[in-house]
Amino acid sequence: MVRRRRIMAVVLSATVILLLLTYMDLGGTEVSSLNITFKNPYKGLYEKYMFDFENAFQQSVNESALHVIVMAQFRTGSTITGEIFNQNPTLFYLFEPLRVPKCVEKFALMDDNEDTNAKLLTRINRCHFSPKTTACIANFRLGVIRSKNVARICKKLTGVNYNSCPTATPDLFRKECLKYRGRMAMKVIRMNLNDIKEVLEQTKLNIKVIHLVRDPRGTANSRRIYLMSANERHSILNATTAETPVSKGNETLHIRSLRRVGLFDPPKTPDRATINDMCRRMRQNVGTAISRPEWLKDRYKLVRYEDISARPIETTRKIYDFLGEPAPNNVLRWLDENTRDTVKSEQQMFNTHKNSTATSMKWRQYFSYYEARQVQSICGDVMKMLGYKHIRHHADVRNSNFAVTLPLKLGSDIAIV
Repeated sequence: MVRRRRIMAVVLSATVILLLLTYMDLGGTEVSSLNITFKNPYKGLYEKYMFDFENAFQQSVNESALHVIVMAQFRTGSTITGEIFNQNPTLFYLFEPLRVPKCVEKFALMDDNEDTNAKLLTRINRCHFSPKTTACIANFRLGVIRSKNVARICKKLTGVNYNSCPTATPDLFRKECLKYRGRMAMKVIRMNLNDIKEVLEQTKLNIKVIHLVRDPRGTANSRRIYLMSANERHSILNATTAETPVSKGNETLHIRSLRRVGLFDPPKTPDRATINDMCRRMRQNVGTAISRPEWLKDRYKLVRYEDISARPIETTRKIYDFLGEPAPNNVLRWLDENTRDTVKSEQQMFNTHKNSTATSMKWRQYFSYYEARQVQSICGDVMKMLGYKHIRHHADVRNSNFAVTLPLKLGSDIAIV
């Protein structure tokens, strides 16, 4: 009896502390649409006790449960690849949760470097959502649309299918997440393998990494179209030649010029990353993978967007084989229905209803020979590693019989082949 009373006293004390810490983290929080402010005079104490706070949540999460991270870069086909997991009814899926640091920096919600991507990823994988994290995810329109779970939370609050829910709370996110007992997937474009290494080495979570890559020429073309104005985009999609000139200062550039939209400028943000930065990251991550470090063993697979596009069902089955479970029928059905359409997808930037094979090679219709050579001069080494063949003659740009994607030879232990 005495022992039971002691246990009850400890549990009660822990509950009081958790409530106090939650109050300190919520103190002064105001959320309305994207007009978000946080005032926390107890920030130091909150950080001091964060470890215990996270452990309380961790007890409700099965650490051996599957955690999938789709690691990609901007405009590499990550939206449709993420749907391979969003359509899985047994996974809690998040679209770009690591957008949070960008969000909180924009709205001055935390000091620089208060959180690293690795720390934030660890908390989310344990179903811990702070008020800051919750506010940023719930107000990210695309993140709501592309996550069935977040959309479900917003619908509970609004009663309709809504693309944001500023009144969402950490508790709502935690409860939705815990329904899956730790089974989670997310796609991120703001992480490198070295960030994930920190998570793998410091936690016992069963994390599997799907590293998505794409032909840099295709990514460059997609980023260029994304960065153009609506009128320019219309011109590029309806032009009959890749050599239409435009003026810029003392230069005469093609309307499709990669330089004209800043893709050779110094990088500013992940979604404005230049070709140089894009290929530097590819080089770094692929280099780490092919060195086969022990911390990545049996936890990593590289997959090319072109392979998913050409053989969506087959490649998805191989991805799920790596995860140790069969591909759900919901996922396979969704892929069959959404990868055969002929919609002009470039006019709908984040659309997932498209002819996947045609989309992955669309850049060959819009690229000039000069632009292909530009990208190849910067990314040639990593392109060779990933089986992307160089174009060396003008006629080969449009020649569909000239294969630009060769078999991947990295080894089946680290790549989907």
